[in-house]
Amino acid sequence: MLRVDIQDNLASVASKLGQLTDRQVRYVVARAMTDAAKAAQQELKQVTPRYIDRPVPFTLNSTYVRFASPSKLVVEVGFKEF
Repeated sequence: MLRVDIQDNLASVASKLGQLTDRQVRYVVARAMTDAAKAAQQELKQVTPRYIDRPVPFTLNSTYVRFASPSKLVVEVGFKEF
């Protein structure tokens, strides 16, 4: 059996969790937004044939994702314009 007792070290654990939250939350949110945008891009590729009659591979592969970063929490999914 494994037993972990943090009663004596509670202040230390709380300060470490506070540091992790301050530094990493924006990174985690940006990563989650980017993953969601990638999933949306795949969905867009799958549903395009419903709305465009016989799309060529060039059309299906012309989607793009603009990724989020910790400093800029914005993503964009769409079709490239030529």
